[in-house]
Amino acid sequence: MPPKRAADNVADGAHTKKARNDKTVEAPAVNETSARATPYDNAMNTNDADTHEEHSQGNEGSAPVDGQELLTAVVLPVAPSPKATPTHFRWRPYYSEHVLQAIRSLVRVVLPHTGLFAASVLPAKTFWSASDRLCLANTTTPVVVSLIGELTKMWFFDKQSVLQMNVSTTVRPSDTAALTGMKQLVRDHSTIKKGLPSIDITDIYASALSSDRPRGSTETVAVPFPNIFDASAGIKDKKDLPRIPSEQLAIGDLVIQEFFVNRYKIAAEGSRVRDCTRVSFEMRSITLLAPAPARWDFDDEQTVIEV
Repeated sequence: MPPKRAADNVADGAHTKKARNDKTVEAPAVNETSARATPYDNAMNTNDADTHEEHSQGNEGSAPVDGQELLTAVVLPVAPSPKATPTHFRWRPYYSEHVLQAIRSLVRVVLPHTGLFAASVLPAKTFWSASDRLCLANTTTPVVVSLIGELTKMWFFDKQSVLQMNVSTTVRPSDTAALTGMKQLVRDHSTIKKGLPSIDITDIYASALSSDRPRGSTETVAVPFPNIFDASAGIKDKKDLPRIPSEQLAIGDLVIQEFFVNRYKIAAEGSRVRDCTRVSFEMRSITLLAPAPARWDFDDEQTVIEV
């Protein structure tokens, strides 16, 4: 396992330049046994605080993330959906074979009984609950989106290293189908109207409230986000994965970002009436798949594989 590194507490921003040396190659070969799906239990720092605060508006009224609540979820065995059109995945030379196994298991995972869906195969039939959370049709099961990508921003501490209550991660999807699916999700559930911000996206921002009120106190305090897991040695049940602090995440890491989909009201420019909607993503967990090198850049060597 690569050595742990201190977190890049202040990201240098999402990279926007086109990747060099893009070419399509076949995925590295793995034997039939190792390529089999493995069990997976479904149980930040931005450039500046202003950017984080602006995005956090989307989670107004959403339920706080409670580590205990999230970890009572049932064990979810990985069950890839039936063979679909191959998707193109951005592959780095330092990714190991177990990363390929995880990608093949999770890139199209569909588990309707638990609400878990890969970003590339989101459910068609959904509805909004009374608390404005996206749920599967005819159920009370919230949709949980699973997205594999590279960490481009995060927010757990401010520039003075003070622990934050509103935490977030921003991830750039590593496969083309996931990004297409996320764009469609945002557009399907957002009001298209003059005077509203653009909804075109390249990175996925998810935030959460990580706080607690100590016994005997009237004040709410920030607590470390509890649902960060380390699968850099291999993917398995979350209950068997070690938890790691946010300091062990760094910009460029390949991660699995899981989140709920919420919606909030917004007013068009020049209007005081919040009669338009936007979606926001509430972070449920982050799982580290492959640490990035110390000197990582989005334009570093990469190829494109079909999975």
